[in-house]
Amino acid sequence: MDQNVLNAQKYLNAMYGGNSNWVTLSEDGNTGTSFIQGIVRAFQIENGLATPNGNLGPATLAKMKSLAPITLMNPDDPVNNNVCLIQCALFGKGYNAGGITGIYYNFGMNAVKTFQIDAGLTANGVIDWKVWQGLLSLNWFFLASGGSETLRNIQLMFNQNWSDYLGVGPCDGIMSRQTALSPLAALQAQEGLLTDTITDFNSLNFGPATSAAFPGVLKINQSSGGYKKYNMIAQAALYFNGYNPGNFTGIFDTEMQTAVSNFQNFYALTGIGLVTPGEINLATMKSLLTSKGDTSRKAYGCDTSSVLNLNQAMTLKSLGYTHVGRYLTGTVGPEFSDKFITFNEINNIKAAGLKTFLLYQDGGYYPEYFMNNRQGTLDARMAIFAAKTIGAPEGSTIYFAVDYDFTEPEVRKLIVNYFEKIHLVFISAENSKHYKVGIYASRQACSIMNSRQLTDYSYVADMSTGFSGNLGQPIPQNWAFDQFDEILITASSPAFDLDKAAVSGRDEGITTFDSVPALSVGQQKVLYSTGKENLTAKVAVQQLLDSMWMGDIAVPTFSYTGETEIAKVNTSIPGFDIEKKVSVSWTAEREGTSDSSLEVSSSDGNISAETSNSIGKIGMEFDSFFKECDISLPFDPKKTITSIAESIELGNVSFEVSASTDTSISLEISSQICNVESPELPNMYLTVIFTVTLTADPETIKKLKAALLSGAIAFLIMLLVLCFMAFGPLVAMDGAKLLAVINATINYGLAAQTSLH
Repeated sequence: MDQNVLNAQKYLNAMYGGNSNWVTLSEDGNTGTSFIQGIVRAFQIENGLATPNGNLGPATLAKMKSLAPITLMNPDDPVNNNVCLIQCALFGKGYNAGGITGIYYNFGMNAVKTFQIDAGLTANGVIDWKVWQGLLSLNWFFLASGGSETLRNIQLMFNQNWSDYLGVGPCDGIMSRQTALSPLAALQAQEGLLTDTITDFNSLNFGPATSAAFPGVLKINQSSGGYKKYNMIAQAALYFNGYNPGNFTGIFDTEMQTAVSNFQNFYALTGIGLVTPGEINLATMKSLLTSKGDTSRKAYGCDTSSVLNLNQAMTLKSLGYTHVGRYLTGTVGPEFSDKFITFNEINNIKAAGLKTFLLYQDGGYYPEYFMNNRQGTLDARMAIFAAKTIGAPEGSTIYFAVDYDFTEPEVRKLIVNYFEKIHLVFISAENSKHYKVGIYASRQACSIMNSRQLTDYSYVADMSTGFSGNLGQPIPQNWAFDQFDEILITASSPAFDLDKAAVSGRDEGITTFDSVPALSVGQQKVLYSTGKENLTAKVAVQQLLDSMWMGDIAVPTFSYTGETEIAKVNTSIPGFDIEKKVSVSWTAEREGTSDSSLEVSSSDGNISAETSNSIGKIGMEFDSFFKECDISLPFDPKKTITSIAESIELGNVSFEVSASTDTSISLEISSQICNVESPELPNMYLTVIFTVTLTADPETIKKLKAALLSGAIAFLIMLLVLCFMAFGPLVAMDGAKLLAVINATINYGLAAQTSLH
């Protein structure tokens, strides 16, 4: 808590609380977005703006520009309410204004000068529109934790040279949307295309006017006059794209020339008659400032959702294309037209002399798709299944689509999890043809997956220039294809759309497919639909087994009618014969909750707080039981139960004890997974049943049954000992220890039962 910020919050609430447009600020001493927006709202009220909304838009900026600059005041001058707002804003940005006095005197002026220095402005202490805009923006002006000093110096450079048109941008060393777009804005300002200060950086576009005003070519030893600032813009853009030019002063030297040449080579701008190595022409500048670059440039690669006939394939070849990306499964458009590669099409592509690369996208264009914890596993298995079906040869790459602009935290959470699941399938025996993992996504998402070693190659969605994951981000080091423009091919019959893509050569593509039984389009469609239904259920079962350390159990295709046994094991320990069985069934309705069940729900890909709280209580019971029995476990029970809940996502885990004979007792855990549905099986819910039958002398069985019926201990022993310990191959206790746990449970349960009476 900052006392100065707290004082500012109290002042603002007291001063403007009577205004109907005021939104009361939390008086907690914490700065941040709501506090700064509160000062903006106060400024708008104080200065008569029609709609005080807390947003620093064009009207508010215009009002700031219309105000007379505030210079050093005398201590006996009348209080100026705008000075009070500046003092509040200084406190909010971490500068000591001395107090909220309404008198702009030495303390406040020194704080403003410090801010101006930190923001790259002239440190004259005058409160002009730039001071207003900078302090009332959501930008920050200290080097942030994890920020780059070099990037901060670039941000200072933009403020020093172009703040008249760009406003006062952040100077925190963090790549933001505004910072990423600043080179393009500065270019337009330098070209004389901007006549006022930008308030919406998202409106920027490298269009015809920007292209026409570009000053020819930037090159070595051309650093004087007007070229100097153009060079500075290019130097910042080079750094954003991963190439350090050596200086940011506008001097085009040999180090900058080398950086330009390396950029052109790595981004595949050379060899297509587009650029002169080491010189920045218009095409190079477009690639430096926008992810798609010069869309008119030649492309050797493309992708299309159209199923290519021979004429279309031959047309692509005649236009100079060498690689065509095609989808493994799925449909496209409102009419749900098939988009998957067919056997006839493979022959057409081969006849045309084209190479193929494979895409997988049956969703992937909305966030909820990646919140399903099973999606990566399902997609990986379905992609491998489809690739094998069409005869994709060993070592082929499959590019999984992430066709959405996720933020970096979302990428590190959702998309990393998605590709971790894909990776596990691809390194398993199921991937017998050793297919490689590719990703289609923004630059940032591709780079993060590459850094985590979850992908082999990247297909970069650079056509989406507005993606935050593309702005200010270098192209990933493992890029194979770079999508940059959508066009209509009219030279073929019929015409069709495609996306142009640069080719790096890292992924050579598929030249020849393996010989496999040819299928008709109808047969492929049925096979993929049925395969996906079966895989969806199998993946749900497999993930639950994995969470319970039973990942070595191979899940077969099972029937949607009756109960299917998928595993059965018989073992013995002194005094007990144990039969363990896993089976699967479908139920028409979801089972209700009971005292012996754990209800599981999820939200945004995570188990809900209610489920988490229930697991916490169960964990406490585990701790209490094993502490009293002086038993140590080789794992954390709470984490294991959480893993089970995450695999279920929506459903419940219920428990039942039954005595089939005087000498045996059956313990059953049913894990119902309610979000696994098939279009062919409406309202059918998957249930995985774990059954353990213990056979021993009648007296022992009688005691064990009594112990298990003694309340919560039934939940504990069934879930832990009889499933995890008996089934779990990775942490299985030896017979003596398992027997000790069972006996401890009997004694604990009987004691608990006695205490109830």
